[in-house]
Amino acid sequence: MSIKPINFSISKLINLRFIGTLCCVLVLASCKADPEHLIAHLPGYWEVTEVKKDGKLIKAFTMSATVDYFELIDENEGFRKKVNPTLDGTYIVSQHQTPFTINIEEGDLWVNYSDNGVEYKERIIEANDKKLRIKNDAGFIYSYKSYEPITLDK
Repeated sequence: MSIKPINFSISKLINLRFIGTLCCVLVLASCKADPEHLIAHLPGYWEVTEVKKDGKLIKAFTMSATVDYFELIDENEGFRKKVNPTLDGTYIVSQHQTPFTINIEEGDLWVNYSDNGVEYKERIIEANDKKLRIKNDAGFIYSYKSYEPITLDK
């Protein structure tokens, strides 16, 4: 019994490599993380760090006087409000809050607001313990970091 050498030409190897790479890219591109896991990271205090549109930086924030606070009342509804942190670690809170509902549509997590008859929605692009990214109807992407209170030790 003799072993016959496999006859592959360079062009066949390149074609096989291209087809394999293309298949991997298509499989990875079609996979999208379940947006349900993003919901758990939405509640809390978030400080805006930057605003972008069409990939261009519109504004960078080194510090903000207001912080966005998100609270979930149940699994798919809650409210958002602006709060002003103080140096003693507390917040000045207004009575105004914007109610919202959450839904998953075409694989994306959406926050739907209704404020004094005005309805709009935002898509949660990314959410984890430290970072939140939201895209609004106008195409602006707001990047937030988890707010860390500044306290002065006595």
